[in-house]
Amino acid sequence: MIAQTESQLQRAVVDLLVVYERQGKLRYYAVPNGGKRDPVTQKNLKLQGQRNGVPDLVILFPKLSTRVREMSLYWELKGPSGRLSDEQMDWRDWLKSSGFMWMEIRDADDAAVVLAGLLASREHLAREAA
Repeated sequence: MIAQTESQLQRAVVDLLVVYERQGKLRYYAVPNGGKRDPVTQKNLKLQGQRNGVPDLVILFPKLSTRVREMSLYWELKGPSGRLSDEQMDWRDWLKSSGFMWMEIRDADDAAVVLAGLLASREHLAREAA
């Protein structure tokens, strides 16, 4: 594993998501909460619903059968020395306790393994249900 900044990690993970999206296996979007903003822009974003601590990526999986339902996955990406903020821990706790899948991702290779395993499991269950 080569240490990556959070920005480099997110680009690598998005590259992977693009491949799966082109295959029709998922959709994803990024939540652009990071970065420095001037006070006026920050205030406008807050008024428009920007929330601190929201996970970096949301990954959506389609319904494959009556047994394999649609699903969402929330990923917080962190570089080598990154730590979860209090707001991020609050979102993590709420999402997990509400039955959503939340993961902290620190390595693009780990993201690839998780996605491949999840997609394979979903496809296997859909074939069994057919």
